[in-house]
Amino acid sequence: KTLRERIDQTVPHYIRCLKPNDELVPEMFEPKNIVEQLRCGGVLEAVRVSRAGYPTRYPHDVFMARYYILGDRHDKTPVSPINHSSYEADNEPYLKRLIAKIAFGIWEADHT
Repeated sequence: KTLRERIDQTVPHYIRCLKPNDELVPEMFEPKNIVEQLRCGGVLEAVRVSRAGYPTRYPHDVFMARYYILGDRHDKTPVSPINHSSYEADNEPYLKRLIAKIAFGIWEADHT
């Protein structure tokens, strides 16, 4: 199959381009360069996580149910959406704040 046919049969979210060789010669691939690009781009780790059976994407309600506890303690929104009557399924502003808080926490842990 051609690459185009394979892409048309799937639903890719993005396509990662790889530099096949340093000389940019057609149809010449340097495996070490390709693997290094895949490793640096996080592709190999994503494949490893996926093969281990962990989901790489969560629906918003599942993500919030699982990680709401990591939110800002002073924010009144972080309550478990499971069995909570005032929970709004489409709570995008809180979801964005929660993700920003988690990302900052990871960054802060790496830089202290």
